[in-house]
Amino acid sequence: MKVINNPSGNVIEISGVLAINEAQELRDSLLRHSANNDHLLLDLSAVEACDTAGLQVLLAARRHAESLSKTFHLTAVSEPVLKMVSALGVTLGEIG
Repeated sequence: MKVINNPSGNVIEISGVLAINEAQELRDSLLRHSANNDHLLLDLSAVEACDTAGLQVLLAARRHAESLSKTFHLTAVSEPVLKMVSALGVTLGEIG
């Protein structure tokens, strides 16, 4: 998994695998970004695989951002993330 804050500072690009082995690293990275930005926009277009732990981190990051009165949105969601969302019966709106 790789997390890159793009040059504009407005979009966080996440690539690779969002799974249990990467959950803590993703969590820590999103917490750092939310501490320094009022708006979090996650580009998930390069996510190659996602399991329930990866999705749980995204949900927790959204809740954390909202608790700080910050915005949290997903953009360009990859097919593996969409499949996991669908399999769990949640909507993208519930995540971001």
